[in-house]
Amino acid sequence: MATPTFSMSAVDKRTGNLYLYFPDGQGAFDSRYDVGVNFDFAAFQAPVDNDKDGYSESTWHIEKEGRLTY
Repeated sequence: MATPTFSMSAVDKRTGNLYLYFPDGQGAFDSRYDVGVNFDFAAFQAPVDNDKDGYSESTWHIEKEGRLTY
């Protein structure tokens, strides 16, 4: 079974743009990647590895209004 390794996500508070930071394999992250979507609706997100293969195949979101989505 592989240890899950996920990217880190962040939202720019000024623009709402979603960015991903991928692990560099040496304990740090590569430069940010602009996903190209507005993500200002979300308060939190968490990737999940349901099939335990070490890769995320879905995400839980908590919206600012309190709704939980998958």
